[in-house]
Amino acid sequence: MGNYTLDTDLPSVHVTNDLLRDLENYIIRKASQITKEDEQKVRSRYEVLIVDSSGRETLNSFAQFKFSFYPNDTREIRIKSRAADMNWEVVMARDRAKLQIFLQQEGAREIVRGIHTEVKHLFKQYGNFNSLFHYWFIPVVAIPISMFFLLASHFTPQERLWFGFGPTILSGIYIPIGGIFKPYCVFPTRQNQMLQNCFKWFVAGLLGFLLFSVVGVYFRKSLLHF
Repeated sequence: MGNYTLDTDLPSVHVTNDLLRDLENYIIRKASQITKEDEQKVRSRYEVLIVDSSGRETLNSFAQFKFSFYPNDTREIRIKSRAADMNWEVVMARDRAKLQIFLQQEGAREIVRGIHTEVKHLFKQYGNFNSLFHYWFIPVVAIPISMFFLLASHFTPQERLWFGFGPTILSGIYIPIGGIFKPYCVFPTRQNQMLQNCFKWFVAGLLGFLLFSVVGVYFRKSLLHF
C-alpha cells in the first residue's frame, strides 16, 4: 500500500464565512468518501483552531462561531481532519496559506493531487491579488539596483538620484503595504474592513495626484506653453 504527502501553498484569499463553510463541508465529505467512514465519525476527528495574539480557540465546526466578525488580532485559522490513514490541515494566516495532506492508500498520489486542485479552485473563487505584495525577494533585488544607479558614472546626477533611490523607496512602501494593508489571507474583521477602505482611498488619492501633477503639467506645457 502506497502513501503520499503533500505540503504546498494555496492562493491568497478573502476569508469569508461562506468560504469557511464551503471548505468545512468539502473536507468532511471528501474525507468520508476516501476513508469509507460515515460523516459523523469524520466530524468527531475534525477541529478548527482560531489563533489570535492572546491564545487559541478550538471549535468542532465553524457553525459554533456565532459572531459576524473575527477578532481584530486574528493571526491564523487552522482546519484539521485526522484519521488512521489520512491526515490533512489547511492553514490560513496573514502571510501564507498552506495545504498539508498525508494519505496511505492505493493511488494516494492521484487522490491527493485531485484534492489539491479542488481546494485551490475553491480558494480562487474567493481569491485576491494580495500575493503580489508578499514576494520578499523584491526588496532584496531593489537594493543592488539602487546601488548600481548610484555608483554608475555615465548617468547624470539627477538620473542617479531618481533611479538610485527610486527602487529603495518603492520597496520601502511595498513591505508595509503587504504587512498591513494587504495580508495574504484577509480575515473577516472590522479592522481589515477599515484597512481595505483606507487602501482604496490611498490608491484613489495617489492616482489623482499623478493625474493632476504629471498629466496636468504635460498639457499645460503643450497647450499653454508655460
